[in-house]
Amino acid sequence: MQEIEFKFQVPVKKRKALQKAFTLLKAEPIHLAAQYFDTADQTLAKHCIAIRRRQENDAWKQTFKALNTAKALSRFELEFGIAPPETTTLDLDNYKKDYSAIYKKLKRALGLPLPTLELLFETNIQRLRVLQDVGNSTVEIALDIGKIFKEQSSVDIFEIEFELKQGSIEDLIAFIRPWIQKYQLNLDTHSKSDYGLLAVRQKSCFPAQYQTLLVLNKTSSEAEALQSIVANCLQHLLPNASSIARQQYSSEHVHQARVAIRRLRTALKSFAAWSEDIQPHWKKELTTIFQALGGTRDIDALNEDLLPQLIEAGYPLDHLAPSIDAISDVCALFQRPETTQLWLELILFTEQALDSPSKSKLKKHALKVI
Repeated sequence: MQEIEFKFQVPVKKRKALQKAFTLLKAEPIHLAAQYFDTADQTLAKHCIAIRRRQENDAWKQTFKALNTAKALSRFELEFGIAPPETTTLDLDNYKKDYSAIYKKLKRALGLPLPTLELLFETNIQRLRVLQDVGNSTVEIALDIGKIFKEQSSVDIFEIEFELKQGSIEDLIAFIRPWIQKYQLNLDTHSKSDYGLLAVRQKSCFPAQYQTLLVLNKTSSEAEALQSIVANCLQHLLPNASSIARQQYSSEHVHQARVAIRRLRTALKSFAAWSEDIQPHWKKELTTIFQALGGTRDIDALNEDLLPQLIEAGYPLDHLAPSIDAISDVCALFQRPETTQLWLELILFTEQALDSPSKSKLKKHALKVI
């Protein structure tokens, strides 16, 4: 099944208020203890697949998750109950017997015979969970507080998740919007599995995300094709935006975020006639972010390339020290509720059922526009 879930980081100054809100909602407390598995060289992670065993109070479940490359944020998820495990390794034979589609994905990623997976890291989370009816939909809100750990090292977790249990993504996003504004939430595209792998690799930030190949379906309508293009741009942009908002990024995150926004602006401008659902304010907001990233990129270029060469040549640099204002400004820009709302609007555009203004063949129409 497809999992549609949005996860957000919570600013420190808003955490007490958010915990109080969950208390007022009489949230159900759940203890989650999870084990994450992969090969020694993390082959599953390289194929954007995660497998975990998790204890939810007294029950154990095993979960398979994989990236849905056709969508901006949704994932494929399969979960089933298991007996309490007796080992810290994971055998994959049950997928061959009962879940042939998953078995094929594992076979493509790992080859045959399927290896026994190793325990990479664990999590210990106290979750507060609430189910809310929104229009004709049901949304699960979960506040997760705890740790990801491997041996003696650990990473603190404090995040809120909104998952669509049944209904429409329009209802889900409409429900999330007031929470973003009130608690200054920042969209985070990185999962607990991603954070665990970061700890295993002993890295301080995630690698920059690069664009991926997109092959359009020639039977798609113009609107569907544009949705796929925007989703591809968002898969490029949002992981880099998440890192910048968290202030854990490099110059390459800034560069790739700027490239992704350039691609997105170009797509929305070039193929504007393909959908009547493109909002005029997207262009203005994307331009503002793009220009701010340009200033940060210039400072990075000075710090990483030109200034070291000038220092080596003995040039006096006292009056050339770059200001950090642009750097702090761009982080604040990515942390703004308005920026997070923009990401949600663009994601919603990729997920909605849209009417196409033209019924002509996609290839012919696209070539004419290009």
